[in-house]
Amino acid sequence: MALEMTRHGLESLPDELKSYILSYLINPPPSWSWQKNTLDTGLTRSSDLADKPLKSMILVSKTWYRLVSPLLFAHLQLRLEDTDQTTPPLLAPRIKSISANFREWLFRDLGYPHDVRLPYRHVWQSASTEKAAKWTATLEQQLASLFAFLESPNNGSNSDNVQSLTIIATDELNDNGLDYIRDEVHCLIATDAFWNLLFEKLDPARVTVLAPPSKLACLLGCSMNMMDAWAFPGMAMQLVSVWREPRPVEVNDHRRSPSGSDYDMMHPVELVLEPNEYGRPAFSSFIYIRPWTHLAVNEGSFLEAYSTYEYFHKNPPGILASVGRAFRLEMDMWSVSYKAVFPFGNHIGSPLDRITYKGNSSNVRKLYVKIAPDPDDTILDDPAQVGKADITDCWREVESAYRFLTDPALRGEPDFTESGAVRELEMFGFGDSSISSIRETVASSMETAGWQEVTTNEWHSSRLLSRLSNYGNARADDKNFKQNEPGLTASDVKDIKKSLKRFVVKNTTLDHNDRRIAATPLINHMLEKYDFDTTETEWQRESLQQFARAACNSETRTNKKRRERLLKQEASAQKAKTAAEEEKEDGDDGDKEERDVAEEQEGDVTEQAEVAETT
Repeated sequence: MALEMTRHGLESLPDELKSYILSYLINPPPSWSWQKNTLDTGLTRSSDLADKPLKSMILVSKTWYRLVSPLLFAHLQLRLEDTDQTTPPLLAPRIKSISANFREWLFRDLGYPHDVRLPYRHVWQSASTEKAAKWTATLEQQLASLFAFLESPNNGSNSDNVQSLTIIATDELNDNGLDYIRDEVHCLIATDAFWNLLFEKLDPARVTVLAPPSKLACLLGCSMNMMDAWAFPGMAMQLVSVWREPRPVEVNDHRRSPSGSDYDMMHPVELVLEPNEYGRPAFSSFIYIRPWTHLAVNEGSFLEAYSTYEYFHKNPPGILASVGRAFRLEMDMWSVSYKAVFPFGNHIGSPLDRITYKGNSSNVRKLYVKIAPDPDDTILDDPAQVGKADITDCWREVESAYRFLTDPALRGEPDFTESGAVRELEMFGFGDSSISSIRETVASSMETAGWQEVTTNEWHSSRLLSRLSNYGNARADDKNFKQNEPGLTASDVKDIKKSLKRFVVKNTTLDHNDRRIAATPLINHMLEKYDFDTTETEWQRESLQQFARAACNSETRTNKKRRERLLKQEASAQKAKTAAEEEKEDGDDGDKEERDVAEEQEGDVTEQAEVAETT
């Protein structure tokens, strides 16, 4: 009977309140947890029922199913796998248009060098190769399946509700045979058509691509050197994720319109081996299709390569080298995150330096790096992965990479300035602070350069700190600033903090960037609830956003458990000390009670005298 009354009570609520209840059940999708040592196709799956509250809610009633459905399909995945279904040729018209202007597309849009080292007739043939035809068919089949799902009236989903899209591919796309470039070119043309058609139908705020190196490169519109891929089995799957969110107040916007020199493809492109890598991603790559603000790259593990002879001469099949060439001044991208396990210092140093160097030709202001396993990680206990590797070499590469990225002597001076704006890195974060030697290296370099650690593992430059200080002083100098504001009550502030802290505790496994993205709906709800939509309350809006960012930068679950363990140990020690003191003072308890009674009586007499005197 009580269950029926409860169910009737929930059903009687208006849809607005039900939607508000559902907002507290929304968890970030598993694909947002991109910092994993081992990447596989199970990235989007969750085996824990507690992580699927919305899927449980759709079983309650038709009303809840109707409300949950748009939220349930907000985060989609598209698996690029072969099927036997017959689909209409969705990509054919676009492929035909690109092929008609192939030479211009190849050398201008895609960024191939003129010196391809192969005759032009070997690069292009109008007939698609067998491998490229299979790739095109796969893209068409999965794209048609996705569009059919979104257009179906039975599942309650539509393209407007899609917030993020994860694309997963398996199997390598190419080898190093004679048809390598010809296969690749036709596959790149099909991929170009795929992205253009996809973003005509969808406008997700986040796109994640998980694939083997050659397919990942194709989906990004660039090429990949696979000559030494055999030595890097831990890099068999790699991830690239881009997303967008509002620009915070501490990030200056120095974007400008591109000039001809920014896109001059006539400059020679480095060729270490042939055919090797051919430069930056195509302008039609999904990196450029939307004004993304964040980029995350996970290249997997380099550990097994250290077992090979002269490992430092091996060329890793990593996507970072090509992605590093993608940044331009007109892009909104201001944050870059990189994750790998024991990457070679010379592999990550040059690309990351290219996008964060003082005076760089990009808008990147923040860099986050994690390149070592955690102390409690078991990767170094696996003989299959360690093999004959000298672990000393692994840690030497990590130390070298951090020293290069943080040492001000290696960062150089600004090459150029424009309109008084210096383009340089202003925020640096790293995820390896649990390793004392790395933390000491980073802290020493950053402090020497005048940087300051503002939160755990995040450093700000002196230029940024000065700008934020001036911003705060300018606000404080306005005498009428707070007098003219309606202000928040103490209850409002308490409600805001409680909601944000509840969210942070629930999502401690995410890094602070992903947590900040996941908190966006909650922050927006707070802005609407307290009517922060006018210029008069702009200072309150910024205060809320700054508090939310601080909350999202709070400690991780590992640090929290460590802190709780230390507190328990201190509590146990204090309890033992207190017990010893109580045992020692047992003989004095009677005298103490008598003194307390006497003092209480004396206090009553004094109080009565004071009352009488006042009267």
